[in-house]
Parts: sequence; structure tokens; C-alpha cells
Amino acid sequence: MFLSDNDYFLKKELIKLFKIYSIEYGNFIMSSGAQSTIYFDTSHVVQTSYGMNMVGQLISNMIIDIEKFKECRIDALGAVPLNGIPIALAGTFISKCSTIIIDPDGYSYRGFKSIPKGNIIIIEDVLQSGISVCKAIFNAQSFGYNVIAAICLIDREENGIQKVFEETNKIVYPIIKKNEII
Repeated sequence: MFLSDNDYFLKKELIKLFKIYSIEYGNFIMSSGAQSTIYFDTSHVVQTSYGMNMVGQLISNMIIDIEKFKECRIDALGAVPLNGIPIALAGTFISKCSTIIIDPDGYSYRGFKSIPKGNIIIIEDVLQSGISVCKAIFNAQSFGYNVIAAICLIDREENGIQKVFEETNKIVYPIIKKNEII
């Protein structure tokens, strides 16, 4: 995606915040079962008004780019629980589309009944293996949504983007990559 000067500034500011507030070092078992010595807790940044505003502006601008590239209108952002929810909400505040919760495990939420079926973008906080995004895409499609793409706040650069594309034929657009933070 094309970054304007303002988007570039917002991204650099977010990276600074993630470096200060979101990186934890130790021995962690990720949701995929993989082990890591680095954990990104996006909530320390995204759940602040400053961080939420920056994320919202970046996602809103990415939505505009995706709409132009795919020649369609985005109706909603599909949030992958748990940390995908505030990220999606940040995007909806500025872009004026709706937010729905798309659980990778197939649970149905009330939002599925109240939002007309249409074009959505899946929103994930940290992309690692891509499994949860793949599941969310398949579940959204089973509920009748047309998944256009996915956006992740941080790509751990562990082949998750490639896996999502191979499994679903959908592109994941990262806002920040791990190597930009570490």
C-alpha cells in the first residue's frame, strides 16, 4: 500500500510506541503452539486514545487504497478476537464502515444478524502463522460475507501472509513488520 507523508509519520510514531510499551521478552508459547522469545502486546498501544487514533487513520487510508485497487466498497471490518476488536473499531471511527466480530473458532455473534452481508476486511492484531486469519476468512464466508482482504497491525514475518494467501487466495496487508520494531 502507498504511504502518504502523514501515514509514514503515523507509522513511525506507532513503531516508537510499540518499542516502548508492547514488546515483552521471555519464553512464550504463541496461540499457534510455536515458541517465541518475543511477545507483542498490542493492547498497551491500541487501547489508548493516541494509539487508537493513529491506527484508525492508517486503517482508514488502507481501506481507501484497497477499495480503489479492488474496485469495490468495504462495508465492514471483521475483527478477530480479542485484540483485533479495538483495532477494527479504530478503523471504523474514521472510515465510517461497521465492525463485526469474526471468531476463528466459528462462534456466531449478534453482529452477524444486524450487519447486511457485504464486502469485509478481516482485522488481526499480530499475524504469526496465519491460522486464525484463515479460519476467520472461512467463517466469515460461511456467514455470507465477501472477504476482500485482511489487515494486520504487526506481521511477525513467520510466513503467515504467505499461508493466508495459499489457503484463501486473500492478501494480508501489514501495517508494521516485526523487523521495523526489533
